Amino acid sequence: MGLDIDPARVARVNEHQSPIAEPELSRWLAEETLDLCATTDADVALEGSDCVVIATPTNYDPITQRFDTSSVESVIAAAVRAAPQATLVIKSTIPVGFTRAARERLGALNPTSPRKLVT
Repeated sequence: MGLDIDPARVARVNEHQSPIAEPELSRWLAEETLDLCATTDADVALEGSDCVVIATPTNYDPITQRFDTSSVESVIAAAVRAAPQATLVIKSTIPVGFTRAARERLGALNPTSPRKLVT
């Protein structure tokens, strides 16, 4: 299951078309038999998930010298709510220490929890 905030990208994936310019991905989506669909509804996408790969933008602000990790944090919060058993994998660019801080700040994401947050 794929989740995106852009309905046009979701539609392309559901039509077996690549939402990005990548020849191999385009061929694979068009020619392979896939059990793949996408949605803009986080609860639908996350419910019952065993693993959530978080790949959202984290723009860097050179003035503040910080990454904007708000989209990553939003997905973590949604996953904690909708898929408490899932392992969360962060594929986005994040600053050093972000994972530890997220575990501490969100409470449920700690090393002794059955849920894991990895980068």
